[in-house]
Amino acid sequence: MRQAQEHRRLFSFGGRNVKCTNGKSNKGKERKPTCTLKFVALSEMATSKPPSKIRDKTALLNAGLGEASIHFFLDMSRLECHDKILERFPKLKETGYEMLLFQRGDDSGFVNIGGPQTARWLKDAAGYAKIYLRPLQKDVDMGLIDSEDEPQVEICHIKCHTLVSAYL
Repeated sequence: MRQAQEHRRLFSFGGRNVKCTNGKSNKGKERKPTCTLKFVALSEMATSKPPSKIRDKTALLNAGLGEASIHFFLDMSRLECHDKILERFPKLKETGYEMLLFQRGDDSGFVNIGGPQTARWLKDAAGYAKIYLRPLQKDVDMGLIDSEDEPQVEICHIKCHTLVSAYL
């Protein structure tokens, strides 16, 4: 009798006190909800439609503008979203920008995004659409990004052990 109880205690899979777990504890490791939004930074104030030619898109990308995806936490404030956008498109710091959506059809053109412009609000307003950033004060300089704007790091060369400058 004692052996049967010991066997049930060790190998019982259907007992009342048994908890099923997958071995991974999720307590204290809650993830913050996030979203990724697509932005297109334009170069001209008077732009009335998005760039359609590959040449125009490439010129924007070479100038540090163009299309990019930006990852946001949904609880980010308006200021945090603004800083994240300027981090990705530093040339817009000098001109400012307005956020627009492009409407297709008979009344095609850009439509201004109003509202608080927090991450959650932008996600709800834009959905899967691209958000266009048009400069406000002046056209953006289309020159190539200066290497001075990019962070520079010195890396130790593996074979000769000398410091080499590198751009990230």
